[in-house]
Amino acid sequence: YERCAMNSDVEEGGSAINDVDEMNREHIVGDNFFLHIHEATMLAHAGLNRSDIAYASFESGFYETPYFIVIDREWKSIVVSIRGSLTLEDCVMDVLLDPSPLDALGEKYGFDGTGQYCHGGVLECTNWLHADLMKHKTLEKLLLGPNAEYSDYTLRIVGHSLGAGIGVILSMMLRNTFPDLRC
Repeated sequence: YERCAMNSDVEEGGSAINDVDEMNREHIVGDNFFLHIHEATMLAHAGLNRSDIAYASFESGFYETPYFIVIDREWKSIVVSIRGSLTLEDCVMDVLLDPSPLDALGEKYGFDGTGQYCHGGVLECTNWLHADLMKHKTLEKLLLGPNAEYSDYTLRIVGHSLGAGIGVILSMMLRNTFPDLRC
């Protein structure tokens, strides 16, 4: 609320709280514009405070899988939580059963994928989520470098159903960057 308190354009009794709420929601993507139903549900069910959310994407499509990144101060962890199957698009991903080889992925991210295979839908969703993480650089900002706010925290990746499969492959992709990663 510090930014709004310094803003002389906000009148007393005006919309300072709403301005702060919108300012804090800049890191939340794909939620209902007015009601923020996904955010409210996540906060209520997970017992989180808004300040615990580092990033959240509620976008959902054939490859886009909702996930959020929270700061768990009690366990000194940055947690990436990946939603499981819920929508029709998720169910389509679930039935993309063709195995995809992990040879090239392993070579690119530094793990032995030789002769290993992955559920095709899981791999497609993992590639989208990894690209989204790289685009926003949230994990790097929180955990890496001299200006990282939580450099002494551990990265944890969790998921359910489709999200669990994505979490396993994502962990393999991120392990070299975050060697203490837990999945």
